[in-house]
Amino acid sequence: MEQQAHIRQLAQVDDLTGLTNRNHFHQLLDANCLSATAANTIFGVLFVDLDRFKPINDAFGHEAGNVVLREFAQRLRKITADGGEVGRLGGDEFAILMTPKGSVTQLKVLAERVLQAANRPFIYGDRELSVSASVGISVFPEHGWTSAELMRNADAAMYRSKQNGRNALCFFSDEANASLAQQSSLVQQLTMETELQHALVSNELFLEYQPVFDSVGGKMVAVEALIRWRRANGEIVYPDVFIPIAEQSRLIMQIGRWVVQQACKDLAFLQQNGFPELQMNINMAVPEFVSPSLPEELMSITNSHNLSNHHLCLELTEGLVMKQPEKVIPVMQALRHLGFKISLDDFGMGYSSLSRLKKLPISSLKIDRSFIQGLPRDRGDCAIVRTILDLGRHMNLKVIAEGVETDAQLVFLRQFGCTLIQGFILSRPKQLTDLMVYLPA
Repeated sequence: MEQQAHIRQLAQVDDLTGLTNRNHFHQLLDANCLSATAANTIFGVLFVDLDRFKPINDAFGHEAGNVVLREFAQRLRKITADGGEVGRLGGDEFAILMTPKGSVTQLKVLAERVLQAANRPFIYGDRELSVSASVGISVFPEHGWTSAELMRNADAAMYRSKQNGRNALCFFSDEANASLAQQSSLVQQLTMETELQHALVSNELFLEYQPVFDSVGGKMVAVEALIRWRRANGEIVYPDVFIPIAEQSRLIMQIGRWVVQQACKDLAFLQQNGFPELQMNINMAVPEFVSPSLPEELMSITNSHNLSNHHLCLELTEGLVMKQPEKVIPVMQALRHLGFKISLDDFGMGYSSLSRLKKLPISSLKIDRSFIQGLPRDRGDCAIVRTILDLGRHMNLKVIAEGVETDAQLVFLRQFGCTLIQGFILSRPKQLTDLMVYLPA
């Protein structure tokens, strides 16, 4: 019997504080949900997290932190002595299960006592250590019918307390729900990261190509590589959905290299089948363009496909250049020295100054589609587009208009000397083999 009691204690009690441990607290909470449902009663869950606890560990060592945790546990025991279960969830997180004898106001009173208990100094040797607490409260059944829901919502409310300045209490509410929505969004993001890694391995990524036409000769002079993701169920995911997530997770480096490899392979095919001078335009992300090894890596890829470097044009946005110019510009200069072309995408969005622009080693500009949309009705858009065309002409830069969708836009651009056109008016993105329809007669 003594052995069984010892085993039970090991399974149910936190070694450091003597409180109920995480697993047993959840078991008690599950049982309370069942009994409260049957009896049609309410109870509350307080999620307690100590503020400024880590600096104590960092400054004085874990023993000092343990002293604080043990003493705080005893203080929680005292304020719940007339009813309530206290558990240590791990680290500096605690939880209290309390059935109020009257209204839920009692839960607020209890939370205030928790804050007071945390605010009193803790003694470690001859030092006084100070912390505070953030408390989140959820109520059964208003904020959940299961232990998982109640704990999650109390945690979200506690997080809201921290956002409000710490040393505070917060009931689960719409604001706390917003924090919960952020957590849900993070879960979705992590899920998509995992799926993206699988997509790279399983060949679910593919490229489409949108032609760039010379409006004078009417021939296709370049194509822009556009990445797509076809899930196993056939659903197509577009880059504006998964590229931002890839950039946050550093998967963008793997995806970027795959795009370059595939695009160069396809360019070699096109050049061997009737488009000997075709140019391939490839979008680049920030992490790729700040890598000093990028020029050497691209050289290796173009050499492996017997391509001339000047047939590869790397597109990057103004914002990318202006965020880290000290890292990006040296890489740009090295690429231009090797013969690669560089186009400034989304030009005109206001990130760069003209003094900076004249020093950039670029070969072309792309007028942002937001300025093309207003042509030829919007006088402001007309003035901006004409100015960019003049700027490109005087700086000896090619200018591409993207997002051209109407005859009126096309006529205006041709009228003022823009010869390189990309947009649905001339062609939507196409599969590789479908580009053969543009073979010169």
